Amino acid sequence: YKVVHVTIEMTARKALTRFYSRVSGVPYSAMKSPQKQSFDDEGNIVWHPVMTDEYFHQLDSSIKMLRDKKVVYYILTFDKGICVADIEEELRRLPFKPDVLTIDHLPDMKPDPSYRSSGGSRSWDSLGQVSWEMSQLARNWDDQNGLIIWTANQVKADYEYAERLTVEA
Repeated sequence: YKVVHVTIEMTARKALTRFYSRVSGVPYSAMKSPQKQSFDDEGNIVWHPVMTDEYFHQLDSSIKMLRDKKVVYYILTFDKGICVADIEEELRRLPFKPDVLTIDHLPDMKPDPSYRSSGGSRSWDSLGQVSWEMSQLARNWDDQNGLIIWTANQVKADYEYAERLTVEA
């Protein structure tokens, strides 16, 4: 698959580190801080490796597997307040058509500037409109297959390591 991950909450580097951590099984903390420090009895700094040889092997194997399967994982970063049209514009500039779009996270988005609230709760009303605009993007993306869109707040922690997710799960 060709996956584009939109992050509004974090840097591309942090998002990529999290992705590789999930794919490889290497703890995020080890990748984030490959060494930790402590002090010896004389007050000197002593560095201890956290990113072990085994972790490096796991990470390397996972990256090779992704390459062999021709998985594309592309990260787009945006500031809070973006709208669906901003994402669509960037997607159309890419040299490939994504199959899956992940967004982290939907509540940080705003509806199209031309949208006028129906007078209900502003946050719920806005979130509903953003969701509607996302569904339109998904349907109209490609004449044949559309675009799968997955938002971060759709996944419960209970299912994080599930082998297979279904609507019932």
